[in-house]
Amino acid sequence: VRECIPPFRGREGRARMSNMRKTKDVISSLDPFKKKALVESLQTQKEKEKQQRDAIAARRAAQAAEAAKAKAMGSGPKGPVRSRQLTELFAKLEGDDPDLTILDFSVGSWWLSDIDISDLFRILERNTVVQELNLHGCHVGPQRAEQLARCLRGNKSLLALNLGAAGLTDHGVIKISETIGKASEDGGCALQSLSLY
Repeated sequence: VRECIPPFRGREGRARMSNMRKTKDVISSLDPFKKKALVESLQTQKEKEKQQRDAIAARRAAQAAEAAKAKAMGSGPKGPVRSRQLTELFAKLEGDDPDLTILDFSVGSWWLSDIDISDLFRILERNTVVQELNLHGCHVGPQRAEQLARCLRGNKSLLALNLGAAGLTDHGVIKISETIGKASEDGGCALQSLSLY
């Protein structure tokens, strides 16, 4: 059970650690059979999460290899050419297509390069239609966190955002959270749901 408790930082982290210690105490009070079943369940969940992280890492490595291959073949300094489907989708987003209220770019649905993510945030800053955006598993990273913050300041239609497994650092999360808070007070951000896990 001890191995299943991840390290956390800050006030929120201390609160989580406190809750986990209470959970650990509850587990310790269980009878051996229930305790064993619970520990096995936690270990299984941990293994599934590791498999998911490994799959995301493998997809990113494959994308990097494809980008290097395309660059070597002379596709230009920006790497591989954007797919026709994604180009058409971005064009519809720029035109505020009323049918595009939900965007799912999670790993397995699409695979966005760093340039794709940058262009997506630029387009969404002015978009007035999209209400839900799923970027779970996309590598937003700290380098795009500030651009996302600008996007959220300008966008007034986005209600739900999923940034789970997006490679955000503590600084990136803080920057985005501060932007949402300030923009909400000024009436410049409609976001109601933000997932970071």
